[in-house]
Amino acid sequence: MQMNTINTLSADKVRKKAEDILKLKHSNVDSKMSEVEVLKLIHELEVHQIQLEMQNSELELSKELAEVNSQKYTALYDFAPTGYFTLSKTGLIKRLNLHGAQLLGKERVKILDKNFEVFVCYDSLPVYNQFLDNVISSGNKVNCELKIRCNETTLYVYVSAVLSENKDDCLLSMVNITDRKSLEIELKESEMRFNVLFDDAPDTMFLADTETKKIVDANNAACRLFKKEKHELIGCFQHELHPKHALDLSKNTFNSHIIQSKSQGNSSFGSGS
Repeated sequence: MQMNTINTLSADKVRKKAEDILKLKHSNVDSKMSEVEVLKLIHELEVHQIQLEMQNSELELSKELAEVNSQKYTALYDFAPTGYFTLSKTGLIKRLNLHGAQLLGKERVKILDKNFEVFVCYDSLPVYNQFLDNVISSGNKVNCELKIRCNETTLYVYVSAVLSENKDDCLLSMVNITDRKSLEIELKESEMRFNVLFDDAPDTMFLADTETKKIVDANNAACRLFKKEKHELIGCFQHELHPKHALDLSKNTFNSHIIQSKSQGNSSFGSGS
């Protein structure tokens, strides 16, 4: 904008000097001073013409650089491995990149101007609504995990958003965490199955920490055998639960379990009694 203003002012100035020269050319004054003035004006006209040409060259170069940078930005934006969205404060999708469209399972033209919540699974809607409210009200970066629909598939995504500089839009990024979330769910289910088997096992069983050697869990059979509640057993040393005549055997057995467990890289181990 500043360059265009300079060009306009220079052009006006050149025009004014050209008009002055024409007036002098048509003047009937033949004095020596008039000829000097004409030569001076011609020189200034030529200088300004060169300046204009240089400014135009700089303007063209700036335009070319801007186009190159714009192409680079578009490529980085579109082909980034993260989904990027620009949402209005009501959640309307105003802009998105290619990966964002892939995460939602549709072409970009079919996603634009739709509300983002359309793609959020029903059980994640309260989380999403609170998330969007927090972004708008706090003005800070806010994160959450959501379940979204991608055609017939459900994806788990990690979402971050912040307000734009003009505070009119929400700039949102989205990463697919479905694989990680699936592993977490499988691990949780495996732990639940283990706990059921551990608690309901007919034999007395303890879990102990390899460093402190203290009991961190006990099953129902252990509670019945020692006639104690689980919280009374947790934090005890196993040998404290045995009679004195069996103390050495208990300690030796316990220590052998610790050595074996540490060699396998475990921080806790199971022990029967």
